[in-house]
Amino acid sequence: MTVIQARTVSFIERLASDLNEKHLELAAFPDSVIRIRQAIRDEDIGPDEALSR
Repeated sequence: MTVIQARTVSFIERLASDLNEKHLELAAFPDSVIRIRQAIRDEDIGPDEALSR
């Protein structure tokens, strides 16, 4: 078994354990990511404006 396969198996085992215990915590998608994506798409926003949003 490769290192990647072993890590994948470990991840799936921990996920299954969390699901069985009904204790699943997912990382939140922070608002900052959404604001960064919007700023990148808007060609009229400069770096200073993007950071102040």
